[in-house]
Amino acid sequence: MRQRASLGGFVAALVVAASSAASSQPAGPSAEALLAQVKAAAGGPLWDGVEAISATGEKTSFGLTGPYRSAEELATGRFARRSDYPLFSNAEGLDEAGRWRMDNSGVVHPLDSDEAGTVAATEAYLAARGYLFADRWKAALALQSPVTEEGQVFDRVLATPVAGRAVSLWIRRSDHRLDRATLDLGSHSETIRYRDYRAADGLMLPFDIVTENGDQQETGDAHIAAYRLEPVAPRDLRRPPEGPRDAAIVGGASAAYAPFRLDPMSGFPIVEARINGSGPLLFILDTGGHDILTPAAAKMLGLPLSGAGFSLGAGQGSTPTQFTKVATVGLGEAEMSNQPFVVLQLDLGQAAGEGGRPTPISGIIGLELFERFRVTLDYAAGRLALRLPTARGRPEGAPLRFTSDMPLAQASIDGRTGWFGLDTGNNTDVILFKAWVEAKGAPSWFDVTVDASGAGVGGPLLFRRGRAEALSLAGAQAQGVPVLLAGDNMGGLSSRAEAGNIGESVLSRYRVTFDYRHERMWLDPRAAADGAVSP
Repeated sequence: MRQRASLGGFVAALVVAASSAASSQPAGPSAEALLAQVKAAAGGPLWDGVEAISATGEKTSFGLTGPYRSAEELATGRFARRSDYPLFSNAEGLDEAGRWRMDNSGVVHPLDSDEAGTVAATEAYLAARGYLFADRWKAALALQSPVTEEGQVFDRVLATPVAGRAVSLWIRRSDHRLDRATLDLGSHSETIRYRDYRAADGLMLPFDIVTENGDQQETGDAHIAAYRLEPVAPRDLRRPPEGPRDAAIVGGASAAYAPFRLDPMSGFPIVEARINGSGPLLFILDTGGHDILTPAAAKMLGLPLSGAGFSLGAGQGSTPTQFTKVATVGLGEAEMSNQPFVVLQLDLGQAAGEGGRPTPISGIIGLELFERFRVTLDYAAGRLALRLPTARGRPEGAPLRFTSDMPLAQASIDGRTGWFGLDTGNNTDVILFKAWVEAKGAPSWFDVTVDASGAGVGGPLLFRRGRAEALSLAGAQAQGVPVLLAGDNMGGLSSRAEAGNIGESVLSRYRVTFDYRHERMWLDPRAAADGAVSP
């Protein structure tokens, strides 16, 4: 039976193809001299008196356009950026507590994995224009070969900030202005293009900033209407409150319950939910995904669609997306209001509905639910338990971390330890990422020629199959665990920053509780009665 690999970790991305040819031009001045030229062309000594810069304008991302504002502090590299589209708002930033993001539904969560911290150090360097302040922002500098693109010659400097990721700075030889910055992320790359330079208070600043990233929240074209040089760090650098009060348990009970099962037809964990009172409809419960509807479900519900983007996931390809918003999402007595949904142009297949009859899967319930409730997946009882998070979580359990929107937990496979995505949208075996396996030493159980195929949001997938002796996760041990080795060019399954992806083949052996608010998770014996050992 053909298996689907992860639908988790939904991200939308704008893919821009760029053709570059190595230039035969001479290397030119040193890296330090090139950056000195960049500073001189951007305003020279005037930069030394700048504390912070704020900007206002509008941003267009995947067919949606709305007001945009940003603030950046040059001494620290702290920053905040926010976009307010007609259907939703999102934001991201770096403050004294670390990197954070506000997803489309308005809830803020930290980005606090090791990978997120490394990337944040480079993001701070760019936000602070660290390349203009060699004495303030220490970075290892190296010249890269010049590149000619569409008749324009670019000198390039590879800057690696302290504790950060290397970023390639492309400098136009014609006017010494920074044209773009490119850096590698876990499974893709990011390019920020700086265009339409104009004078603002004596400084030359880009009034068009295009970000090409594998993440819909950050991808887009920001058109700046005005810059303002700030004498002190603006208040906008602070992260927003935790989020809207748009989740409740009707009747004030301590917990709500919804039908939930590991579906024998699709292999996915299926939960029943109501959209705007209609249903129950069948949804995949996906710890690594966002709330998603299929086109058929959106049409049945009479929802208007906006925008035009596409989603990248497991696989090399992409899937078109649009956006909509629903008034209510109900699971048992739990309810969320005014929730944005992505409409994914993909048939998610069928699951066993009432009486075991094949029923179309209407979409995915993901991050937005887990951010608002403490969620227990009770496979033995056949139900989902939802509780509003308390002010203080339990100290027990295993810690969770986030690079983006999928929870990561530390696990060990045959003595090899790493951070794994916990992905209920993965209905196949444990997936190991090639870079991690090679770094840890490929185990002998991959010295076989048995392959396994699958499919994800990005298209077909091909794995090498093996079997680990033991997997340790959150204090629990699983023996004889089938594993799949992912190859290169498999989208999110080609991550260089994580160890792999643990899905239903392991999680369904236990009774699992996720508390995203406090970044903890628990595995309990699957047969435990609800309430007996629930955190």
